Amino acid sequence: MAAEQIQSAVGVDLGTCGSRAAFMDGREPRLVNFGGGAFEISSSVSFYPEGPAVGLNPLRESYENPAGSVDCVKRLLGREHSSEEAKREAGYRSYRIVPDGGGFAGVEVFGEALSAQDVLAVILDHVKRRAEKALGLPAELAVLSVPGSFDFHQRAAARLALSSRFKNFRLISDHGALCLSYLRENRDFFARPRRVLVLDAGGGFAQAALVEMRDEAIETQRVMGSAFSAGEDIDRRLAGYLKREFLNETGVELKRDRELVRFRDAAASAKSLLSASLDAQIVLSDLLSGRLKGWRFKRTLSRRDFEELAGDVIRRILSLAYGVLEGTGAGPGDLDLILMAGKTSMIPALKRGMIRLFTRDPVTLFDSQARIARGAAIHAGDALAGNFQTLVLETLPASVGIDTGAGRISLILERNNGYPAERKAYYTTASDNQSEMYLRLVQGDPSSESEFRFLGNYKISGVPPAPRGESRVEVSYQVQGDGLFELEARELSSGKTLTVSLEDRVLQPVGPAALAWMEKAGEREEGEPLKKAKAGPAPPREAAPPAAANPAAAALVGRYRGADAPYGERIREDREEGGALELIRNLIPVLDNLNLALSYANPEDGAVKGLADGVGMTLKGFLDVLGKYGVREIKADPGDNFDPNFQEAMGFEPGEAGGLEDGRVARMVNRGYLHNSKLLRPIQVTLVRNGSGG
Repeated sequence: MAAEQIQSAVGVDLGTCGSRAAFMDGREPRLVNFGGGAFEISSSVSFYPEGPAVGLNPLRESYENPAGSVDCVKRLLGREHSSEEAKREAGYRSYRIVPDGGGFAGVEVFGEALSAQDVLAVILDHVKRRAEKALGLPAELAVLSVPGSFDFHQRAAARLALSSRFKNFRLISDHGALCLSYLRENRDFFARPRRVLVLDAGGGFAQAALVEMRDEAIETQRVMGSAFSAGEDIDRRLAGYLKREFLNETGVELKRDRELVRFRDAAASAKSLLSASLDAQIVLSDLLSGRLKGWRFKRTLSRRDFEELAGDVIRRILSLAYGVLEGTGAGPGDLDLILMAGKTSMIPALKRGMIRLFTRDPVTLFDSQARIARGAAIHAGDALAGNFQTLVLETLPASVGIDTGAGRISLILERNNGYPAERKAYYTTASDNQSEMYLRLVQGDPSSESEFRFLGNYKISGVPPAPRGESRVEVSYQVQGDGLFELEARELSSGKTLTVSLEDRVLQPVGPAALAWMEKAGEREEGEPLKKAKAGPAPPREAAPPAAANPAAAALVGRYRGADAPYGERIREDREEGGALELIRNLIPVLDNLNLALSYANPEDGAVKGLADGVGMTLKGFLDVLGKYGVREIKADPGDNFDPNFQEAMGFEPGEAGGLEDGRVARMVNRGYLHNSKLLRPIQVTLVRNGSGG
């Protein structure tokens, strides 16, 4: 197939907190540049009378436009408004969560209800426009990655959002797309079948999957997930702690959305910093008025305190990783590889827990969202070409059954069944001339009825009149390739096809209000700012200039920077497991600890100076040896421009004292390391954020 045809396939990883997209450039996937060198945007929409602004800093927007800034809407996808999940979100978000017209959770924007899929469609519309600009032609087909643990309602809602923007579309699991991208990069390792455990702990969802990978197929054997065991939930623990500490210190309980957003912002920054540092300083000012105006709230949070606050979430994530092996006949010793993905997987306590559980070091995939987007693009390109080089075979995350009443569930399809799949069941009429039948479908864990979720009442109509028991109806329960559920029915004696309709729990298609918002976005002239009203500073990555400010990094830009990689070519050569490169990577945390020890040493303390000199000599010795293998340090200084090709933002700090602008480097948390022209680890930095950002 011609390259230009393949180019019109787009893969999207629309995460809870951030989104990436990729397209096929010939036979290779390339990330979409969303502008200003940003290859990731936040999964948020700020609604203004002039139109929607997609991808701006969600916490800042929640502060400036609390009622109109919608983020993390993926958590509401396919959830009933009365569900516990929706109630949890309603207590934490600045926007109002309301019924969408079909009984599912939606959001209120300018007094009008939008469904979760409406908001998702607005984000996808923005992604599509940017992708088509990069492609130079219309996007013909899109593949959207979703958590493998998504149920039928969540998948159906995602498809409704996709169908409003793309003529051809399909879904793929996050772990399936990740594995497809990883396999493409490491084909030699998968020349024979490998059993792989994937733990994907992102901002909004955590999931674990047991996968068999080989060159021709990626087959999921079991998948488990949780919507409330992820980075957002850790942020809530930290924000709640800060709010309590503030109350204890001032006697004032903050309740307004604008102030609470500041705690959310501080919590998210502290979480990122504590993945690389032993402590994080939190400073919040101007939260109060009156006699306490100007009060400066300051706390230092240690990594130990952080791990205690986040302990229950971390334990739940670990239970997913170990629990996914249950019932499969596989134990830790049967695994060939463990992959850890998602920003939450960077938390040291989570990695330590994985090592304790599985007695081996997992491979932590940097920038896993980019890999998922690339994998989705590869799958989209194969679908458009009609030739799947590697099949991605999914499995049901939960069983499907019929609620027969009196607490009994008759299972139709059991979890861990691969799909597409079909099962048939047979029913007879219970009364003379019965023309209709009703089936109450549920999905969930067969070990506990309380874990089953009601999918809806299906009505079968058109049964030919006949005495009781003579009409026999065959019902075909089908799970399609996207993991969606369909029913077909026919009366056997007559061969008549019967009508099947869903009587309730009907998800609404993308509505006219959302389409109108997208039309406003489309009318915006090229080059016009995303946000007309209440314009504020652009996010750091949007404003980042293309050139690297660090001299050592700048010298490598020409031969090192990839146009599709926010951290350059940061793809780990994981096929060299056990080799020198893997050893070098494992030494990087040792180098970090040595540098950290030196930073705490007081040169004026004679008792410490000798020890510090010894640590310094050890560090120099390590670097000299590594230098012989092509390894070198790269650094960043306060005030440098942030360059996502070589630097990783770990959080934000105020920069008023140094007069630094928003988006500049505030300080270097950890050095970066290059191996020849390959980035082993980006420079970990904090960025300047002044004013309302906290």
